[in-house]
Amino acid sequence: MLTKSIVVLAAALIIVTCVAGCTNPLSPSPEPSATAAATSAVSAVNDVKGKDLPDVPRYNGSVRTSYQDSNNSTTIVYQTSDPYSKVVEFYKSTMQQKGYQVSARNSTNPAKEGNYTQFAFTKGSVIQHVTIASEKTGKTTIFVSVVK
Repeated sequence: MLTKSIVVLAAALIIVTCVAGCTNPLSPSPEPSATAAATSAVSAVNDVKGKDLPDVPRYNGSVRTSYQDSNNSTTIVYQTSDPYSKVVEFYKSTMQQKGYQVSARNSTNPAKEGNYTQFAFTKGSVIQHVTIASEKTGKTTIFVSVVK
């Protein structure tokens, strides 16, 4: 059931991105900033093409598995083998340190829909969305989305 929920969430994020005007995923992507390159150097070899967002830190050691960018939004999916709770705490504390207000919706009902946390990080008029989900495979998936 969790896998189905994650697929539905990912599909919704991709549809929203594509409705806003997807870029061709095979077209060359801009080079990442020095900061983004430094934080993602560990797993850059396994990443799909794309770039990390400057205001949302990439979880150390995660692999970028999906990247969609348009004129209106960017959606990135990462995966890590670190525990779900560790990833949730990382985003909560790091985004607060960056001056974002945090609101979250949690689910911890593995039998029905699995563990996930949906964050909305707000600073002024900017809202960064991060959803973290635990997989039955032991992996943790991180969905990052921002509307431009």
